[in-house]
Amino acid sequence: MGAIKTMKEVEGALPQKKEINYVRALDKDGNPILISKEDLAQVVGELIGETTIEKAGLLSPNLFKVYPHFVNAYEAVYKIADNMTDWYRAPIMVLYNDSASTSLDFLTFLYSPTDGILQSLKRFFIKPERVKYYKKGRDIFVSFTYDGTQPNHAYILSPHGVQLVGTPDIIDDSFTEITETL
Repeated sequence: MGAIKTMKEVEGALPQKKEINYVRALDKDGNPILISKEDLAQVVGELIGETTIEKAGLLSPNLFKVYPHFVNAYEAVYKIADNMTDWYRAPIMVLYNDSASTSLDFLTFLYSPTDGILQSLKRFFIKPERVKYYKKGRDIFVSFTYDGTQPNHAYILSPHGVQLVGTPDIIDDSFTEITETL
């Protein structure tokens, strides 16, 4: 007859797996149960809670959208305003480097049901040729045409979030360039 093993020894001998369907747990009365990984994730998420200004937690999708996004600013097009509603106003800020210089752009816009997107672009420090803004329908995009030999990066702050949509070759005649107004 073999020696009696402790629970730690038994559990230590179990194979570790990443693809699971259920986890063994104890209910509030101490009875063994099986809980699906989806239900376990929901319970853990509820215990951690959502991030607020007062406490750390999980970042909600709506809150994640408004955080500054640190992105690759070479050979990339990002959607920075998505499906704007009528009369919606919000500023967008893009901070990026152009070689050894830094530039800061502010783009403010309004969607008018009669006139479409009305916008104002203000650029500070330098006027780069490889960073352009476009509008199409109710969306606004920023295009970075730097090549990847000297990777540039940018911070984009937009209430709509930031979505990589492709490389600059997606820009065609259906896009309208937004230029700086003085």
